Amino acid sequence: MSNDSRNNEGQKNGEASNPLECFVMQYGLFLDQSREELKEPWSEDGYTFCSDGHILLRLPAIAGILRPPPFDRKMPWPDAALLPEMTKAKRVKVGTEKCSFCKGSGEVLTCPDCEGLGIVSWDVGKHEYEHDCYECDGTGFINSGDGDKCEECDGTGRIIKVEAAHVSGCEGISNVKMNKLATLPGCMFSRETIFDDVFYFRFEGGDGLVMAIRV
Repeated sequence: MSNDSRNNEGQKNGEASNPLECFVMQYGLFLDQSREELKEPWSEDGYTFCSDGHILLRLPAIAGILRPPPFDRKMPWPDAALLPEMTKAKRVKVGTEKCSFCKGSGEVLTCPDCEGLGIVSWDVGKHEYEHDCYECDGTGFINSGDGDKCEECDGTGRIIKVEAAHVSGCEGISNVKMNKLATLPGCMFSRETIFDDVFYFRFEGGDGLVMAIRV
């Protein structure tokens, strides 16, 4: 079967046919499990939407997502052509810190107590209990001068500390939200709020709105 045939079949079955659709179908980072109306994506006017209550993500309609909008009113969407210059988020290296996996040794051994799981369990009567492994602090590894190269730090014993993704003019967006959005491919931000402290952003395959923090 050709790729096109598989994609068409997947769309008929409501399955994702590309990474961005997969991102939405699997709920990714943009669904709020605490709010019933935002637990699933919805479709409207030729687009599919999902939200975590602060970020609203919009993609061209995805086959199989037929849920109607959970809100009575439509979100006023800006005309991207009229927006000021879009800017990509930047990450700034601010130094290094000791690798927590190998404790700075650059080498690790699989923890013998938990066999790399990071969790130990035991039975008391009919009940089973679990706890983070005390030997490795729940990492699954112990530092050693005679082990394998630590993949977290590439054997250097230190990892780069990175400042939160940042866009000048978008200081109102929380670091957590900006970091998530900056992982979207080709993500660009408008430096000016659209309305009510809401910023517009776009990425390869879609766009969205993010609410700034009100101080």
